[in-house]
Amino acid sequence: MLTDAFQTAAVMANILGARDLGYAAITHGRNVAGQVGDDLRAAHLMASLSWIYLRDGHTAKGVNVAE
Repeated sequence: MLTDAFQTAAVMANILGARDLGYAAITHGRNVAGQVGDDLRAAHLMASLSWIYLRDGHTAKGVNVAE
């Protein structure tokens, strides 16, 4: 549940243009997903990270993360 909360926070931060907050939420979410061993949620967070990179103008990073 905590990972989903960080996911939601990251997506909302990205929509509102607060990319730094989005990056932080993704990082915290990945830490929680790693602690409980939930690889699927970790992958879902990486998809959101890719989107944040793309919206932030880091196209190459976004594509690398997505791949």
